[in-house]
Amino acid sequence: MALEVNIHKTIGSFTLDVDFTCEDKYIGFMGASGSGKSMTLKCIAGIVAPDSGRIALNHRVLYDSAEKINLLPQKRKIGYLFQNYALFPNMTVIQNIGITKPDKELINDLIRKFRLDGLENRYPSQLSGGQQQRVALARILAYEPDMILLDEPFSAIDAYLREQLRDEMRETLSEYQGNVMIVSHNPEEIESYANKMAVIDQGRVLQSGTVDEVFHNPCDLQTARIVGGKKPYIAERLNADNEHLLG
Repeated sequence: MALEVNIHKTIGSFTLDVDFTCEDKYIGFMGASGSGKSMTLKCIAGIVAPDSGRIALNHRVLYDSAEKINLLPQKRKIGYLFQNYALFPNMTVIQNIGITKPDKELINDLIRKFRLDGLENRYPSQLSGGQQQRVALARILAYEPDMILLDEPFSAIDAYLREQLRDEMRETLSEYQGNVMIVSHNPEEIESYANKMAVIDQGRVLQSGTVDEVFHNPCDLQTARIVGGKKPYIAERLNADNEHLLG
């Protein structure tokens, strides 16, 4: 399974110039707010069109400016879990899950798998944050996508519930056969989900590789700051000489 992203996009004074390839099921994409993380996801999903470049998933071209290829979002087979989950407020749990594929057997199976029994006829406003997240993820899996994009999936969850929900989502996604890309500014979330990762800052990828490589051997001072100055081994790097970091 491989994701190839080489795109350029200018919006106002901000320029996104991202180039990375990852051949792994679980991909982490880390950066501070405003670094271009969500914009990259939207380009992969087809919500936003790059100005130029190429995007391919498992050798299937989703976007190629030179070849004039730009598949519609519904043709890309990509599930996108937004930060606010984007559930339809006027639809019940069962209606939200079945919106992309009204298969009663599949919907009932997902309701059981996500422990939503008894909540089928509730509306999003009647659900907790964790329940809304499970409905949103069930809706994505009903679509049977080739890839799932998780955009800061725990940002709307109370801190004391995050660890529990991280464990629940990781267990659920362990059965999923496609690619998973998680975007976050939180080192613990990246470590929990990803095997390979890329670090982005001001619209450009600073470093990519395995999570262990990037976290233990940041290529420069800015990468070290982004991946977590509070971690003991990163803090040592932050206090080290720039020449040592770049070596």
